Amino acid sequence: MLKTRVIPVTLCRGYQAVKSIGFSDYRNYGSPVVDVKQYSRQGVDEYIFLDIDATPEGRSPDFELMEDVVNESLMPLTVGGGVRSVADVRRLLRIGADKIVICSAAFDNPALITDSAAIFGSQCIVGCIDVKRSISGKPEVYSASGAQARKRNAVEWAIELRRLGVGELLVNSIDHDGSMKGYDVDLIRSIADHVNVPVVALGGAGDISHFAEVLNEGHASAVAAASIFYYTGISPVGARESLKEMGFPVR
Repeated sequence: MLKTRVIPVTLCRGYQAVKSIGFSDYRNYGSPVVDVKQYSRQGVDEYIFLDIDATPEGRSPDFELMEDVVNESLMPLTVGGGVRSVADVRRLLRIGADKIVICSAAFDNPALITDSAAIFGSQCIVGCIDVKRSISGKPEVYSASGAQARKRNAVEWAIELRRLGVGELLVNSIDHDGSMKGYDVDLIRSIADHVNVPVVALGGAGDISHFAEVLNEGHASAVAAASIFYYTGISPVGARESLKEMGFPVR
């Protein structure tokens, strides 16, 4: 059985760690390198670091910043933002990242996932799906940090990403982002029940009960979050211990 992971997330714009609500209303929260140092000291399971300006700005990952983050990390590290080529994947892995997130580039260059998985192994390729519900409630996929509607159904796109070769899916609800009112459990379950790879839920956690809910009812393999760790007294390690007491098979 896969162990349940609790994964803190840092979003980065330039050299600023930021928090958002609904993929907008960004607020600065200091240095991302400080973030990684703090989480490393806590002994968290895993850490996700996303450069959310790279794709909208049409640039490659900030490799210098990524290297600074990796050098301060004592955790398994997943990084993403602006990854557009196999060369980008290779460079990030050589820097020391453990997994690479691919989101926007998968639409325009699906071979990037297939080729990267073939060369480096699917276990280190994470497909990211940013989802916003339409007026009628349909889960539609967006890219470029939520700026571009892709007119793809979220479940269908998840199945396609798995077919292309991703070894894990990071599913983020734009509607729930920063709300701290809970995950889009129906969204997570609809995807998790149609793919045979781990699904990491992101967007909306504000309480331990939200973690338990998306794990139990959403069939998520792991929970990722940011706001809950910024705004409450809950830490990733504290959340992990609480889930352990609830009977979840945590690391």
